[in-house]
Amino acid sequence: MCLDEVLQWSQSFEKLMATKRQLGKGEQINIDSPTREAIIMNIQKPTPSCFDEAQRIVYLHMERDSYPRFLGSAIYQSLLRRLSARREPSVSIKETE
Repeated sequence: MCLDEVLQWSQSFEKLMATKRQLGKGEQINIDSPTREAIIMNIQKPTPSCFDEAQRIVYLHMERDSYPRFLGSAIYQSLLRRLSARREPSVSIKETE
């Protein structure tokens, strides 16, 4: 990622955050305060790695909580059953005369 891309991304991020703040519906991710503060400082002068620690924490939460819950969810289990049914060859029995 080049500097221009980082700056463009930063501007897009700032625009998104400003919109979310105006709507009052800004969603926060579950990260510790020191990481959150570091991110807030880092986005003032963004770098390609300014969100690496937050990304690591989010992936860890997904791995330990969200992903296992998704795998056990009704919608995912339903999808698995439908895919499994497609893979199983249908057996047709011809009557012999």
